[in-house]
Amino acid sequence: YDQEVRTALVEGTRVAPEMERKANFVADEVSSHIVRQRVAQEEEVRSGRSRNANVEQWENFYDETVGREVAKEIAKRKLKTGQYITEEDMGRLIDEANVETEKVLKKNLSFLGREINPNHPDAPEMKDITRPGNAQARQELYQQKLRERGYAGNQ
Repeated sequence: YDQEVRTALVEGTRVAPEMERKANFVADEVSSHIVRQRVAQEEEVRSGRSRNANVEQWENFYDETVGREVAKEIAKRKLKTGQYITEEDMGRLIDEANVETEKVLKKNLSFLGREINPNHPDAPEMKDITRPGNAQARQELYQQKLRERGYAGNQ
């Protein structure tokens, strides 16, 4: 049975909802880790608050929303390999996705308001939010999340 599940995961058949559920689980765990880190950092900074609270709030919103989507995509990619089946494997997957998500979110240089050209020959690679160099794709995702929540003026 395990071999059937692995084959199905690799081929993306029959267990796609299960893969989606696992990817969401990993994304939730990574997102929770981001929140716990933020709370710990806020407690450290609270005594000598030098930054604007609104700036920190928006940075936290970015890390949580975009970080969750990045972690979900990383988890989906890794689940397709068929190497993450047991609960122990899921723990390892969460740790790996967490590390990769942190690396990706550290690279955050992008041009606000500038969208990736969908007709560009390399558009699929440029829109991959899991690649550290694609900050522009993550910025587009962030703007989309802002619009979904009604925070952005350009809807």
